Amino acid sequence: MAKTKILESHLHKAVELFYDKDVPSLLNKKGELSASERSYVFRIAHYLQNILSIDENFKDVVVDCEYSRATNDEKDNLEKHMDPLGIYPSNTNDSDDKRVFPDLVVHSRGNHKHNLMVVEFKGAWNTDRQAWCNDETKLKAFTNNNPNNKPDKSIKQYFYYKLGVFVMLGQSSAHYENFKYGNQISKGETITSLQQQRTN
Repeated sequence: MAKTKILESHLHKAVELFYDKDVPSLLNKKGELSASERSYVFRIAHYLQNILSIDENFKDVVVDCEYSRATNDEKDNLEKHMDPLGIYPSNTNDSDDKRVFPDLVVHSRGNHKHNLMVVEFKGAWNTDRQAWCNDETKLKAFTNNNPNNKPDKSIKQYFYYKLGVFVMLGQSSAHYENFKYGNQISKGETITSLQQQRTN
């Protein structure tokens, strides 16, 4: 089985564990999830790291949340930035609106040899249309193996995550859409249509 398929299966298992172990204690009196999205992502990342730690296929990678670093180069301290052309490494002091903090990544810190998976999460209750569109844009850019915007032409496939996943968290189950090569590859709903269905 391909490594990305195994990783996708592990993510699904981590989300299932979140629903089994955490969701019952996070529901409010109305039966709605009441904690923040970041706390959900942290718990899912915790389960995913535990699953990966016992799989020999993933001994060289870690799970990180809100990870903006591009390299561990102390001279440059590069971070991930995004503009309309894509996501690129930069050491500029751009404002926070250009910096990119993916919700969850499976990678090796300090290099890009093992950029395996990038995941964005949204709660089905989130009504911010622009936030959903931004997740789609980020997943396409992070999985693009031929970025349009490379300030340093010597940097090839600088991010190029092998798999991007959008996870919509509902009250009792999750919905997944997959991205590869800069495009959505799953044949389900688009992120935009999912958002419209959930907020209409």
